[in-house]
Amino acid sequence: MNLRCAEERLNKVIYLLAVRPGDVRKRLIRAFTTELCHLPEEVFPEDLREAWRTIIWMLTKHGHQELANGKIIDSCTCTMERIRNSTGSKIAEKIYDIWYEVKKRIEYGEPK
Repeated sequence: MNLRCAEERLNKVIYLLAVRPGDVRKRLIRAFTTELCHLPEEVFPEDLREAWRTIIWMLTKHGHQELANGKIIDSCTCTMERIRNSTGSKIAEKIYDIWYEVKKRIEYGEPK
């Protein structure tokens, strides 16, 4: 996987965050489970990896939950159930920021 693959996945995420119905937390769950969880930090340039790790941490910081019936609720869903919508908006903004930086680097090349 390379930076162009990351761009393709992030394009889908930005679309999802912009047009899907529901509050941002629901859209973030969808974005994480369909696209973001498949993006390893290694596809990002070294100087963007910390920002990527922060996004993933913010999306999953509360960990998964195992219910009495054995069903497991993923860490993103558990986290989104505990945060405010305003925090979800901040996460979405961080995703936008890294998407924008990736697009710039693909279009104009790596920064010197």
